[in-house]
Amino acid sequence: QNYMAHHSGMSIAAVADAIFEGRLRERFHSDPVIESAELLLQEKAPRDIPTATVRTEADERSKDETETESPDSRVILDPIKALRATNVMSNGRYSVMVTATGSGYSRFGELAVTRWQPDPSEDRLGSYIFLRDTTTGDWWSATAEPKRAQGERVQTLFGDDKASFTKSVGSLRSEVECIVISEGNGEGRRITLFNDGATDRHIEVTSFAELVLGNEASDNAHPAFSKMFVETEIAPNNGAIFATRRKRDKNDPDLTMVHFVTDPSGPSRDAEAETDRRAFIGRGRTIADAVAFD
Repeated sequence: QNYMAHHSGMSIAAVADAIFEGRLRERFHSDPVIESAELLLQEKAPRDIPTATVRTEADERSKDETETESPDSRVILDPIKALRATNVMSNGRYSVMVTATGSGYSRFGELAVTRWQPDPSEDRLGSYIFLRDTTTGDWWSATAEPKRAQGERVQTLFGDDKASFTKSVGSLRSEVECIVISEGNGEGRRITLFNDGATDRHIEVTSFAELVLGNEASDNAHPAFSKMFVETEIAPNNGAIFATRRKRDKNDPDLTMVHFVTDPSGPSRDAEAETDRRAFIGRGRTIADAVAFD
């Protein structure tokens, strides 16, 4: 017959702790060794779990085939198959992080401008540009994610001052350059389209981003609640979207964002704007299957 003496000891210690109003717990936690591991005793579930990637010989060979580097730039030839790569650009106040597949986030100081939740399997959050052929109805993103096209060819270039994304779908080639403005607090994306075919193409260009304009931790804790405080206004000519965050506390910072589009032909181009997530993405859909492109 076995007797678990330590169980009896724990029971006696628990009774003594209750009688002496927690004195045993206080003595236990005053031990320097225990104090150093206090967080482990709380057994809190981590909010973000870092992933560890084990690189095999096949991975190293794949990297050699899909990524080349020079002292001031990196070229990722096939971002979907290549190892995860990111680029961070900043002017000291405003920062942008983009992945090789085109996802990422924007921040102003300690505040999140756009929504970001890292995912080890796919990239579906960021500031995106979509292209739609008005003749065929086919549409895709100008970067590798979030909307792919059959037979696409994608290349990403990371430099110290910008990130460039080149994508070819059929006879249409697009180039997107992403920069952080040095004189102010903002970012810019320039898209150039090349028609390598013999017939004219009519392409719609659409930009998309999910806004936070506040504390990232609060947004991650309850995104649906956080979205309720973002207010938007569309300019009369649809040339710009103004967004701000309604304050919950008088000490909350004032932050207003303006998103606008311009091109060499001037403001005469027809433009549309939409700030209703359900109207753009649709109920039960994702950005890769947005109802706006149906």
